[in-house]
Amino acid sequence: MKLKFKIKQDQQLREFIAEHDISEKLLSAIKNNGDLRVNGEHVTVRCLLRKEDMLEIIFPEEKRGKQLTPAKMDLDILYEDEYLLVVNKPAMMPCIPDHRYHDQTLANGLIAYYESIGLDSTIHFVNRLDRETSGLLIVAKYRYIHYLLSREYIERKYMALAYGQVSDQTIDLPIGRLSRHVRREILPAGKPSVTHCHVLKQGEHFSLVECRLETGRTHQIRVHLSAIGHPLIGDRLYGDIRNSAGTYYLHSYQLRFTHPITKQVLMFVEERPIDEAYYQSD
Repeated sequence: MKLKFKIKQDQQLREFIAEHDISEKLLSAIKNNGDLRVNGEHVTVRCLLRKEDMLEIIFPEEKRGKQLTPAKMDLDILYEDEYLLVVNKPAMMPCIPDHRYHDQTLANGLIAYYESIGLDSTIHFVNRLDRETSGLLIVAKYRYIHYLLSREYIERKYMALAYGQVSDQTIDLPIGRLSRHVRREILPAGKPSVTHCHVLKQGEHFSLVECRLETGRTHQIRVHLSAIGHPLIGDRLYGDIRNSAGTYYLHSYQLRFTHPITKQVLMFVEERPIDEAYYQSD
């Protein structure tokens, strides 16, 4: 990745780099495996930048893990530029490979896509979704872009099909885990976790709830709704309300964030129909 800047005032290069959130660790990597150039010439961080100079920062090549082998698949990419993309993940697809899912994951599909467009980089998920959860994900093409996005607030809204009559409320309960088990718990010593719930539709035994995340803990919506007595229908890890689909409906339908380079505010909305099997008793 390369970033180019037109300098607006006289300034030492090291100060300019610090103002753009480039850490000492990343700066060291740039020195060793990238480059710093002013008006096309190699420079050091001691260089004094002059107004109207053209600065080019060349970042090191990104290395992929051995498990990230390409697997060609149809991807629903809603937005893409040279720094990031937004993809709509289907339900029942893992984000990254593990001991159960080796190559048919979203990350493997993205690597195949990268290769098809000649992008020599790796995968940086800014937000992640459980295998069963569908919806919008931001993927940074480079580590530095991922770092910048991790420092920004990203508004995330989900649609969740919960059991029973949920009411509009904010759930502010800390989440942690007691062991290495995948299940999370409400724990006094857990991490602060806040979910804002707004009911969109209700039936006799269900509520379609819009959940806006203020924090991003693992399984946050599933844990919080279960904690107030309204687990997701079909979520066997956090409840026992089964359905014909054999899984739950949870969809990341809206993302809103500020682009870390262009500073443009981007918003994406992608709804997903709810099959009757999610409502029906098993």
